[in-house]
Amino acid sequence: MSINIKNLLFGQTSSRSLRGIKLKLVTASPEEPVTVAHMKDVLHIINVRYDAKLTRVIKASRFLVEKLSGKVMVDQTWTQIHDTPSQIITINKTPVSSITTVKYYPTIDATAQTTVASSKYFLVGDILTSREGWEGTRGIQGFEITFVAGYGATAELVASNGDAYVLLQATEMIAAYLFENPGDLVQVDAVNSGSGDRAGLRSLPPEALSMILSEVAWEL
Repeated sequence: MSINIKNLLFGQTSSRSLRGIKLKLVTASPEEPVTVAHMKDVLHIINVRYDAKLTRVIKASRFLVEKLSGKVMVDQTWTQIHDTPSQIITINKTPVSSITTVKYYPTIDATAQTTVASSKYFLVGDILTSREGWEGTRGIQGFEITFVAGYGATAELVASNGDAYVLLQATEMIAAYLFENPGDLVQVDAVNSGSGDRAGLRSLPPEALSMILSEVAWEL
């Protein structure tokens, strides 16, 4: 296993940081980017006996790939929460397709959020910039950006998006591995839930880990 893959497993690959930022999932993907039918073709399965198992390993694999890469395949809505925002903000789930709202608590005593007019900011890639500087906030978790990230609203759209190819291949490869090695699914589930050590993923296919590594943008 290469040192780069070791870095991925031990979380040392970042060019960005999530320190001081919270990410909260608002709306999950409506479907998985890899279908059971596709995995049955890959694994040469011709009956429905293993459909439930395939559903589980696909979900676990997709979740892991997105967790390690910081990227989303089928569209999800997220809220990114800051204490005090800088004028230029990096959105930490990508690719960002749209900004839903930008809101803030103007004072420490405020119980209602104020919505920032969309004319006061602009998005380029994953960078959100205020045209005139953000208003002051209450400080702790006082500023929220709700946004949509993903390569498409459906699995079909994601599959037709060439930018998602590497992540799809990694998901498929890990799903096939977990189907054949179900004992390792426990460790993957633990990492996905945040209770497991990523070093325990070392048994996964190194080709898949290398694919994920090529998509990593920040420390997770």
